[in-house]
Amino acid sequence: MGSGVANLFTREFFTLGRERLHDDGVFAQWLQIYQLSTESMRSVLATFSAVYPHVAVFRIQGAAKGKDLILLGSRVPIDLDRIDERMKDPRTSADLSRVGLRTAADVRAWFVGDERQIGPAVAGAIINTDDNMYVETGCAARGISRNHGRECGLAPRLSRNKCIADCPVCECLAILKVKQTRQSAYVLVLRKDIGRSIGIFLPNLFHILG
Repeated sequence: MGSGVANLFTREFFTLGRERLHDDGVFAQWLQIYQLSTESMRSVLATFSAVYPHVAVFRIQGAAKGKDLILLGSRVPIDLDRIDERMKDPRTSADLSRVGLRTAADVRAWFVGDERQIGPAVAGAIINTDDNMYVETGCAARGISRNHGRECGLAPRLSRNKCIADCPVCECLAILKVKQTRQSAYVLVLRKDIGRSIGIFLPNLFHILG
């Protein structure tokens, strides 16, 4: 995570957001996970969870393959039970269909987990602060861990260094292992489409939650 961006993922920044919310307000934060080590990702998620007692994490383009996360944080539980009802709204369903989300099941397919899954996965991770700048100063030195599944603490078994398929947090933590040149090309080609997906998904997500 480059200089000038990492300070948007510190405890102090997340706290500024929380202090400006109504009691039932929801704070949203985008987080890219390409070129981000497992420990850096755990640090950001742990920092976010330390500030917001209730969280929900979505992975753009699917919980098993996306390279961008949407983090939601609130003082109160984040209720996703309205998805089915809200998807009946013609405007919402028409807008989300532009990014391939045509049913409530499609929206849920982007959901990674809430505080019940994220909490155990990030236990013991270093909190990223304005003082230590853990993510910014250490990101380049920390490679992508081959033991991300064991670190997450949720998967009882490992197969080829990957967690079992029904471990949603490991799907979040398991960054796709591609060569740097190939990864950069992927980012250059898809960045426009991913930005469009985020731009359409996020405002509709707030409508679903409301």
